[in-house]
Amino acid sequence: MIFDVSMRIPGSPGTQSTPYSGYLYGDSISYGERIAMELRKAVREGKLDKVCS
Repeated sequence: MIFDVSMRIPGSPGTQSTPYSGYLYGDSISYGERIAMELRKAVREGKLDKVCS
């Protein structure tokens, strides 16, 4: 298998945390951490096929 990950997030100049993550999660987290959290949630809920192509 080959995995291709681009850490560039549309609308973001970098991968550091933004105030938005603080509002959403109560703490400033990086985009990488946020993506990992959302992938773990998708796995737990059996919806990984909905978030990965």
